[in-house]
Amino acid sequence: MMKFACALLLGLHSLSISASTPAPAGSSTTASRTQPGHDMKLQSHYPVIVTAAFTQSRDYWRDVLGYAVAFESSWFVYLQSPDGVHGIAFMRPDHPSRPPGPETYGGQGVFLTLQVADAGAVYERLRARGVEMAYDLHDEDWGQRRFAVKDPSGTWIDVVEQTAPKPGYWERYPPNP
Repeated sequence: MMKFACALLLGLHSLSISASTPAPAGSSTTASRTQPGHDMKLQSHYPVIVTAAFTQSRDYWRDVLGYAVAFESSWFVYLQSPDGVHGIAFMRPDHPSRPPGPETYGGQGVFLTLQVADAGAVYERLRARGVEMAYDLHDEDWGQRRFAVKDPSGTWIDVVEQTAPKPGYWERYPPNP
């Protein structure tokens, strides 16, 4: 897919999202990043959220989070992150493609995480612009500094910076055997 340049709106130029998300600080991983015998080579992956708040969601991701519209039609819009690596799409419930059906996302059970270098700086820039927070900036025991906003589709957007966990925190939660 063609890379699109975008003007970073609202001064979110330091909203850098890593291409490969590391494991949370202090946690252990047991799975390899590539599995033998799997030859599927992804070119991209992104969520598509079916919502009646189509235009409002597009505008929020563009104007508040600095994403650029890479493709848009009357019923589908794809936006790319400021670095051009990540994406999100929104689709109107009356879209002509089937499946999926016209069911809309209700905002429950899924959230998106945007990992940044400095969550505090992003938080302050968004607050200065009057963006409503769903969860104020907080240092979590498990090793994240984070805050959250909700977009018009109801999607919880968790903005996180990886930090050191409190000593012993992850020992209480060993990986499943």
